[in-house]
Amino acid sequence: MAKNRFITVLKWDNASRAFIPVVQIQPLEQAFPNGPIRVEPVRLGHSLNKTGLVKSTTNKRLPPRIADLLPGQFAEKLLEAADINWSGLSEFMKLYELGSRNMGAYQIVAIDRDSNQPIVGTEKLEGLFQKLHVALSLNELEDIFTNDNFYSLTATTGSQPKIEYQDEVGNRYVAKTVKPSYGNLAAGHVKVEHALNLMQKAAGISTAESKLHICKNGQAILLSQRFNLEEPIFQKGSNIADHNVKQDSISFKTMSAIAYSEGHQLNPAKGSYTDLIACIKLYSSDPENDKRELLKRALFNVVVNNTDNHDRNFELLENKDGTGFRLSPNFDVTPDVGRAPFQIAISKMHTSQQMIYFNEQFFDVISKEFEVSKEEVKEYAARISAVVDNRLDFFKASGMTDEEINYFQPAFLSSDRLFQDKEYQNKPMFQQWTQFLSESSPEKKNSLRPE
Repeated sequence: MAKNRFITVLKWDNASRAFIPVVQIQPLEQAFPNGPIRVEPVRLGHSLNKTGLVKSTTNKRLPPRIADLLPGQFAEKLLEAADINWSGLSEFMKLYELGSRNMGAYQIVAIDRDSNQPIVGTEKLEGLFQKLHVALSLNELEDIFTNDNFYSLTATTGSQPKIEYQDEVGNRYVAKTVKPSYGNLAAGHVKVEHALNLMQKAAGISTAESKLHICKNGQAILLSQRFNLEEPIFQKGSNIADHNVKQDSISFKTMSAIAYSEGHQLNPAKGSYTDLIACIKLYSSDPENDKRELLKRALFNVVVNNTDNHDRNFELLENKDGTGFRLSPNFDVTPDVGRAPFQIAISKMHTSQQMIYFNEQFFDVISKEFEVSKEEVKEYAARISAVVDNRLDFFKASGMTDEEINYFQPAFLSSDRLFQDKEYQNKPMFQQWTQFLSESSPEKKNSLRPE
């Protein structure tokens, strides 16, 4: 006899400090769990209605917000390696087979209604989740990352393996590295990402806090502080902070799919900053400031050649008071020496491979598409260019060697290449930021050095 499969999705509610049910999902025909499903809202009037989570629907796909809870690419590789026929399952059955568990800001309750028992996941799946590991000291973290078997101890989200690290006061970090087998520049790839985080701060861009740890063998580990967690809670008898509850977040990929399903003229299959601005206007609780923040990031991506600006590297993060969503701090910004095409072109007037110049025509186009004044665009471009012109300070603050610096230098665009109008560099706005950076004290620069 077929199981009577049923899933309830609950979401953390800050006001009541509890998980509340928001949506229920079940197959239309229990005998065909890979077929069409019915999605029904539980709590009408909840703020999540505005973001497409709890609309009633009948089709084969999970709502975009819930589909985001499924394991990422790296976890799928582990599942396949464990001989779990993951690719043959529908999205509903994948969620059901994961079983009842907390997943970020959500809680999944999968139930066999005939027995009225929660599904806890298959033995193989539980074995996979038991491999998740939180390192509680830098020495432990170093031991894991320098062990050839560290791939089996990592988180199940994203496309690359990562480990979580928790410091002595409960702050949680995502730790990642590049193995020494990558070559002489392995550590440089980690250090330069930290350098770009420091540059973003100097350029006035909101970014994840990060720090470096250099292992005894010279391997570099980047620690990026988790910005989407509630305050850490230590349960009695445990030295691992309870971070099961996270602030909710929506990726640009999901936002655009929701907006398209609601009839807005977006193209989810091919992301653009224009579409992202449209999503910000629809779903952000402060669209004017978020548009400006997005503009700064788009300009920074051009100057440092961050071509990995894909639609999952932009997201809205739920406010801690639950009143809405704002653009999250920036993350995963790295320079591409090979100058591959940008995942998202900076405007409709530019291709993903086109060389960009900061000139009057460019400022006109960007001002119009980002809906920001031309003078603001110029000011952001001047400040970012001044920061990147001083990149050697940030490279050295991140402990980069001369060999590493020389390797990554071609990825960066200096102001004398960017600004076609050479007189622009002599204008007050550019001079202001250049002077600001040149006057930074040695003590301040030294404080940026890695551990």
